[in-house]
Amino acid sequence: MKKGISVSYKIFIVLSLIVSVILFQPVIKNDISHAESGDNVEMLGTVPPNGTVVSANKSYSGMVPSNVIDSNFETFWNSGGYNGFIELKFPEEIYLDFVQLAASASPKTNVSYKLYGLQSGIWVEISGKINREVENHANKLYTILDPFVVTPGNYSGIRIECAESNTWIAISEITVGALTPEPTPEPTATPEPTPTVTPVPTVKPTPTVTPSPIPEQPTGNRAILVVTMNTGLEKEFDLPMTEVNAFLSWYDASSGSARYGINKHDNNKGPFTSRKDYVIFDKILTFSVDEYSAE
Repeated sequence: MKKGISVSYKIFIVLSLIVSVILFQPVIKNDISHAESGDNVEMLGTVPPNGTVVSANKSYSGMVPSNVIDSNFETFWNSGGYNGFIELKFPEEIYLDFVQLAASASPKTNVSYKLYGLQSGIWVEISGKINREVENHANKLYTILDPFVVTPGNYSGIRIECAESNTWIAISEITVGALTPEPTPEPTATPEPTPTVTPVPTVKPTPTVTPSPIPEQPTGNRAILVVTMNTGLEKEFDLPMTEVNAFLSWYDASSGSARYGINKHDNNKGPFTSRKDYVIFDKILTFSVDEYSAE
């Protein structure tokens, strides 16, 4: 008889354990897990790194902000009111593209959330307004919300703003993570050195030498003709006697041309085939002829 009671009792114990396991497992409904306190429910991502500083704009007695990263669902931060925000500042930047909450309220209600990321000391909006229904903590239930997708990036902190119009709000745990890997920065291309172009030396053109005119070598009978104009200007010419006689003949023929061109000979400087100095008959005051012989 005792042996039969013992066997029945053991069967009863085993059945009780099986029923307990079934009854107290998390119930998944619409991708939201409603779990009782003490259940082992996993969240995506990881708890923020050691050294993370947690603060809030307000808290209810004993329900401090640091409870959201203690890996214990039974402890939580309570804003003590219908709204509030909580901030997590990491010891260094981390890459993330989602944030997940285990949250509750009293009574069960719809809570509005909005997330910000800390970059270069400035809080920037990384999500729009997100509305989620959370369970009543008075019933020892908390709600593991679907991950909030945020703008992917490196952040040194996150801020979660919570708002509700008719009940207090609370958060049990916060995890962060990335559904996509951090993009690998493209390597900076090393600029190729610009080849040095060796300048081609400029060939200096050979200067054209302009030959100097060979001065006329006087020969034979010659004379120095000096013509004095009525202005007092004297014109001197070294001429062969044939040209001096031609001048005299022109001068004597007073009815001849009014002007006479005298060849300047070795006074011819420049690229000219000839140069002549014209004198006007009625402008001549006087002239002289000094003859000489050139060997």
